Amino acid sequence: MSTTTTSIWRAAYFIARGLQLVRAEPQGPAGCVKFRFSDPHGDARRLTEQFLHDVELQRVITSRGVLSEVLDVVREHGQCAPGDIAAALRRVGAPWDRRAEPSGDEKESS
Repeated sequence: MSTTTTSIWRAAYFIARGLQLVRAEPQGPAGCVKFRFSDPHGDARRLTEQFLHDVELQRVITSRGVLSEVLDVVREHGQCAPGDIAAALRRVGAPWDRRAEPSGDEKESS
């Protein structure tokens, strides 16, 4: 049995969990790579579920860091506006959260 992924993060997770990388090859014109792993015991599905759970847990941990920053802003200014939250999300590197994108007001002032 084998399994493939084009996600470098999932590929790294598979390697860290003991799957053997068999081959990496170009996938499409955008420079993507398909990673093929030997999966003799059919572990890929379980490992993918664990990977997604771990990614979600990391997002919770990152969000907790954002809330710590929000508390600092509230203590200093008495409130926290959406722009403060967006800035905090950007500082902790949360590109997965669409609230990290600058609002129209922030884009104009940049």
